[in-house]
Amino acid sequence: MAPHNAPIMPEETLAAAAGDDSASTEPAFDAAAASAHLRHHVQHAHPQEPAPTTTTEHPAPCLIVVMGVSGSGKSTLGHALGKAYDLPFLDGDDLHPPTNVAKMSAGTPLTDADRAPWLVRIRTEAERVGG
Repeated sequence: MAPHNAPIMPEETLAAAAGDDSASTEPAFDAAAASAHLRHHVQHAHPQEPAPTTTTEHPAPCLIVVMGVSGSGKSTLGHALGKAYDLPFLDGDDLHPPTNVAKMSAGTPLTDADRAPWLVRIRTEAERVGG
């Protein structure tokens, strides 16, 4: 298996990308290295197919989804990625209907039925901003 050499954003550069002026001012993200890393893994995952290339003058739609447990840094990373790529940042928690917010505030777990309209809204917003 190929070594994992993905460009990593150190904490200080992540803070800089998120707008923390007290952090280092070095570039927060090396897009060329990230692209090469992704192409390498696509080629290894599907060796029988050529890696995709872009031949249009218009950039392909971009949607980045960050998932993880509470407190893992999803929002910090999402804001930094949005800034680095000049993309809108949407937090899924902000898309919950008021009834879900009330249930969660009361400490009541959400059911699959509770989550259904929230997931539809996430998809709708993702399609709107990501193409």
